[in-house]
Amino acid sequence: PDLAQSRLDEILQQRAWSGNELTTSLKRLENEGHIKVFPDDVYTFSRTGLKRAAEVTRSHRLWELFLTEQPVSAASLAQLDSDTIDEQLPKELITELEAKLRATNRLPNFP
Repeated sequence: PDLAQSRLDEILQQRAWSGNELTTSLKRLENEGHIKVFPDDVYTFSRTGLKRAAEVTRSHRLWELFLTEQPVSAASLAQLDSDTIDEQLPKELITELEAKLRATNRLPNFP
């Protein structure tokens, strides 16, 4: 599929980062294989980057739903790390939260 492309100046307008911070972050993402860089400072996600973005989005949305639906249970968790939701919550609860996100079309698809 044709992936969305963004120019460096467009990305900079959407973020509250300095040009140096953004350039450093984009270089790291490129080195990790998450983005591809084209001439004229045009950036796009790689397949690996899209998969990682979907994973992060999924975790964030699951945490968000869990925190709003079960704030008392959430208060007892020691670490609210968005990358470890699958390690901290029971599989049955994850399945239930995913179903709710899927029903509202908010569960990202993994490419």
